[in-house]
Amino acid sequence: MIATELTNPDFAAFARSFGLRGVTVRKTPEFAPAFDEAMRSSETTLIEIIVDKQILTPTMTLNQNT
Repeated sequence: MIATELTNPDFAAFARSFGLRGVTVRKTPEFAPAFDEAMRSSETTLIEIIVDKQILTPTMTLNQNT
């Protein structure tokens, strides 16, 4: 597509629209409690993890981050 900025949907809201439990995690310390709650819950849970696009992943090099 030209001249269009595509963005990701709100996956947690999308999950909730189907009757699932949707949780959004934005910071590392938020993940463990969200995961523990999902494991304890009888509901199907989707955990959406928002990460900074500039952070290097373990398999990415600096050249790939541009």
